[in-house]
Amino acid sequence: MNFINNPDNSSGHYWYVIQSVNGKEKLVAETLSSKIIAENLSDSVSAIRVIEETIQENRKGRIVSKTRSKFPGYFYIKAHLSTDLKNLLLDGLNDPKTGRFLFTKFPGLTNRKNQVFPLPKNEVLRLGLESTKVDSKTIVEPLFSINDMVRIIDGPFNSYVGKLKTIDTTHNSAEVEFSI
Repeated sequence: MNFINNPDNSSGHYWYVIQSVNGKEKLVAETLSSKIIAENLSDSVSAIRVIEETIQENRKGRIVSKTRSKFPGYFYIKAHLSTDLKNLLLDGLNDPKTGRFLFTKFPGLTNRKNQVFPLPKNEVLRLGLESTKVDSKTIVEPLFSINDMVRIIDGPFNSYVGKLKTIDTTHNSAEVEFSI
């Protein structure tokens, strides 16, 4: 779900992860979006996203579709961190209805001097925040390259280690060579 979306204004903007109260991601993103607009900082922000997934549950014999946050307690912002925007994000927000503190920090992406670090490009692609689309299929850059040593984590060859021979991004598969 997008709250601010200015794709033309994304030069020099990077993705950051923000931790919020679990289950309040949409509320926090909406409140943050309003606050950014009220403070005239919308030029510094190109997107705010809550990554959601649709699941289907069987309830009393009926299939019910439900949308939920894929990463509970987190949402993402693409921005150029000006001093004002950085201070706004580091100070956090209070819930206008309850007065509770809604988000606390950039988890794992700050140091003691409050320097904030953006998400690495491979994480941005893996999360699907930015990707290239071809024929309505999403193509994500592989995390491994040919001849890398990899550990198989599923299937009959679980925990075997082998050398990566081929990567097929169209079928999301790879060929691994290992000895038994």
